[in-house]
Amino acid sequence: MSQASHDHGYSDAANRCSDAIRIHILAGNAGKWAAIRLADGSSDGVAYDQRADAIEHQLHESLCAYVKIPYDDMPPSDAEQFLALNRKLYDAGFRLTDPDDERVPIMPNRVEDVSRLIGRNPRYRG
Repeated sequence: MSQASHDHGYSDAANRCSDAIRIHILAGNAGKWAAIRLADGSSDGVAYDQRADAIEHQLHESLCAYVKIPYDDMPPSDAEQFLALNRKLYDAGFRLTDPDDERVPIMPNRVEDVSRLIGRNPRYRG
């Protein structure tokens, strides 16, 4: 977690999401679940033992993405990709909120793969 807490190369939502996950890690909540609001990257600050609990405690389950809190870090670059992918999946009609299903989509590792998924050309910044 050596990156600056707010990286101005990423959206406010990505920085908020990254901060929320980093706080959970520092609090010893790795391995639990967090609900991240798709609109602004914020969280309710609660670490849930089960994904189903995280979903149940939201105003509406489709307003959030649910992430298993990692043991190491979620820098703003990863948070940006996480939010973009989840927004794109929701916009396409997918719902990842089955409380009994703890599977999550595998995030692509290459910039080109993420860019293709969210409809951006990796050669152009913007």
